[in-house]
Amino acid sequence: GTPQCHQCPLAEFCLATKSQSWEQAPQPRQRRQAVPVHMTLGLIRRQRQVLLIRRPEQAKFLKGAWGFPTFLQGNDGCLQADGFETETCHQMKTLATIQHGITHHKITAHLCQLPRTHFDKVEQTWVDESDVEGHLVASLDKKAWRQIARES
Repeated sequence: GTPQCHQCPLAEFCLATKSQSWEQAPQPRQRRQAVPVHMTLGLIRRQRQVLLIRRPEQAKFLKGAWGFPTFLQGNDGCLQADGFETETCHQMKTLATIQHGITHHKITAHLCQLPRTHFDKVEQTWVDESDVEGHLVASLDKKAWRQIARES
């Protein structure tokens, strides 16, 4: 659009304003269209512990970050593990829903209680509930954990 030079606090220092050459200045880049992503974060508990995995390098999101097992919703509506293999996982009761953005992806993530599930070829650890947030790296996982911690 047309610059509003008369409203700009930097107008007295601006070379484009002084030379009236603002039309030659590069235009702002067009924003990429947001891509909606639906995912499920799996909350697996035993006694007062929570299972966390290190997301594999093949994961679409958050490669290498410790967090909740992540499942992406395919075009067919089925959940697919993000970067690792596991038995078929059916979405269970949703404990929390989080809206989050990563680059140009608009993520809707459901944190769901999952039954104990075996994950092959993925690094995993059980963490005391009181230490979960300290082990989480991604803000998406932290948002999900804080939301259910508030509600419990």
